[in-house]
Amino acid sequence: MSDNSIPPTVLYADPWRCRMWEMHDRAAELLTPDACREVIRSLKEHGQAIPVLGRRARNVPGIDYELIYGARRLFSAQHLNMKLTVQLADIDDDAALQRMYIENAHRADLSPYERGSAFRRWLREGRFTSQNHLAESVGVSVATVSRLLNFSVLPSAVIAAFPDPREIREEWAVQLARNCKDAHTRSLVASIARRISSGGKQSASSVFRQLMRAGRRERKKLPHDQVVREESTGEVLLRVRETNHDVMFIVPSHYVGRADLSELIQHIRAVVARPNMARPNMERRVQVTLDPLGPMRSGENRAANSVELQ
Repeated sequence: MSDNSIPPTVLYADPWRCRMWEMHDRAAELLTPDACREVIRSLKEHGQAIPVLGRRARNVPGIDYELIYGARRLFSAQHLNMKLTVQLADIDDDAALQRMYIENAHRADLSPYERGSAFRRWLREGRFTSQNHLAESVGVSVATVSRLLNFSVLPSAVIAAFPDPREIREEWAVQLARNCKDAHTRSLVASIARRISSGGKQSASSVFRQLMRAGRRERKKLPHDQVVREESTGEVLLRVRETNHDVMFIVPSHYVGRADLSELIQHIRAVVARPNMARPNMERRVQVTLDPLGPMRSGENRAANSVELQ
C-alpha cells in the first residue's frame, strides 16, 4: 500500500508498547544512556519536537506500534518513562525502508559502521537479492554499498579495539578489510587488536595506525620464491614458495606430465612422512603445483592446478 493512501496520524504512545521494526539501521548495542545523553537531555528539558515514524503492529503481543525510525528517541522516552510522539502511516516495507534511510542517512550521527552493519544484515536475511538491488532501493551507488560492507568482514576483535565503532571511518574500514583478506595477516591483526583492547583506552586514529602497521609488517616478512634454475641455461625449472602455513613447489607444466607429477608427489610424500622429520607446526601444508603457462616472470602470480599433501 502506498504511504500516501491514508493521511498520517500523530498520537502519544506508551514507549514500552513500541518497538523498532526489524530492518532499522541503528546498532542496538550502541543505544545506551551515554550514547543517547543529548537526546535524553533534550526530551527532558524541551519535550519531543519531532515525531518518530511508525505503523500499527500486527499480531505482536504487548506491542501496539512498530517504529520505522526514531530508535534513539524511543530509547530516551523509555529511559525517562515519558510518552512518545508517533506519526502513524500505513506503509509497506519498501516505502518504510526508503523513508528510514532518507531520514537517517543525512544525519551526522548515523555512522558508516551502522550503515554497513545494516546493509550486511539486510543482505544476509534475503531482504535484497544483490548489492545492486539494495543500492537501487535505498538510492545510493553500488560502490557506496560495497565500501560500507567492508565493516562486516572485519574481525570482531578489530571492531572492539576502537573506543567506539562509530568512530571507524569508512576509508579505514576499506584499508583494514584489505589487510584482513589473507588468513594469516587477519589472524595477526586480530591478535594485535585484542592486545590493544586489553590496554588503556586509545584514540581511534591511534588504534587504526597500529592495526595497519601490523598488516604491513607481516607482508614484509613474507619471503620471495626460491628459484631452482637449469645450470647451463639459467632457465627456471622450479620455484619453492614458503609462507607461515604452506610450502609450495611450482613447476612449469611443460617440464612434467601427469605421470611425472605423480612420481614427484610420491617422492615428497616419502620425505614428509619420515618418522624423524621435524614438525614444529602440524598445520603446515605442502602443495605441488603445475603451472600450465610455463616459466614465470619475476613477480608474476598465477592460478594453477595443485595437489595438496598434509
